[in-house]
Amino acid sequence: MVCVPASGSTFDVGVHTVTCTATDASLNTSIDSFTVTVTDGEIPVIEDTPRDSEAFASPTVCEALVTWIEPTATDNCAPAPTPSYEVTENGTANGLLRGGIWPVGVYLVTYSATDANNNDATETSFTITVICPALFIRGDANGNGTINIGDPYWLLLYLFNGSGSGPSQLSCKDAADANDDEMINVSDAVFLYSALMGGGAAPSAPWPNCGEDPTGLPGSLSCDSYAGCP
Repeated sequence: MVCVPASGSTFDVGVHTVTCTATDASLNTSIDSFTVTVTDGEIPVIEDTPRDSEAFASPTVCEALVTWIEPTATDNCAPAPTPSYEVTENGTANGLLRGGIWPVGVYLVTYSATDANNNDATETSFTITVICPALFIRGDANGNGTINIGDPYWLLLYLFNGSGSGPSQLSCKDAADANDDEMINVSDAVFLYSALMGGGAAPSAPWPNCGEDPTGLPGSLSCDSYAGCP
């Protein structure tokens, strides 16, 4: 009995025919065949998916260049697939591309991969948040575009307002953070009083003109609204 391919042979994915021939001592032969079907049931794996990240836009246009290192995919059968991605915002695909200019928003980037035998990898995803930095003047706690004695007073009202007659919130905590320590407390009011009346150090940038916070991104404070800058 002789079979081609022989028992113990390695078969690729697909359908293969094995033909066996039996020959007796008088050289009489009989031929028969059977099929061997090799299937690939192992899904590819997407590796090195980027982590969630932030991109900071220019405050003049509120758009940012967004890019990342693309993940790879491995598979038991060559060739390994190349992952593809889709960008969505609030569940809707928007056609944004890696290396492009993205507007302010929160985006979900989802990667998928399909191998040569139509096995789909488990999708992986990460978020990219495009943030537009606020323009403000440091020390301008009341947000009126100027630095004067009213700003530390405004801060004290905010911190110690027990009667409810003062400001209940600061629309731009970054501006109120006069000493730039990423906290809002009485030391900011003391710092401002010293700068204005005691010859103390001036607030750090952005001051005395409007600008971005050079040290607070990403910081613990926010600037939801500031009316003092154009």
